[in-house]
Amino acid sequence: HLLDPSAASVGELVGNKIRRVPALLTVQSGEPLRNALALIEQHDISQIPVLKGREVIGTLEENEVLKAALSDPRAMEIPVDRWMTRPQPLVQSDEHVDTITRLLAKEPAVLVQRDGDIVGILTRYDMLQFIAGA
Repeated sequence: HLLDPSAASVGELVGNKIRRVPALLTVQSGEPLRNALALIEQHDISQIPVLKGREVIGTLEENEVLKAALSDPRAMEIPVDRWMTRPQPLVQSDEHVDTITRLLAKEPAVLVQRDGDIVGILTRYDMLQFIAGA
């Protein structure tokens, strides 16, 4: 796949990520900002999908979480919903990688879905590592 990245599927990329973090870290709507900040610090991630049950309803960006936490210590107990932005685009795990390269030109990340469930996230950084063969 390294010679022809478009031959790989999105699901293969998620399964072969170089960085050893869980394939998908999320927070639930209503959780305190403290929980999102803990995930960011523990796993060195830059965005977190926000779920309501199994449905993706938004995204938390690292910079917004840090701004909120630094500007007001009380923000740590406020639900994450206050700082979330729109959800990241969804792609199917069997789509070819070239499908998401266009999306990643505009979006920092995409969510990967298989059989109706979100199974991973792919970022621009993941794509660069894949292309470089890291």
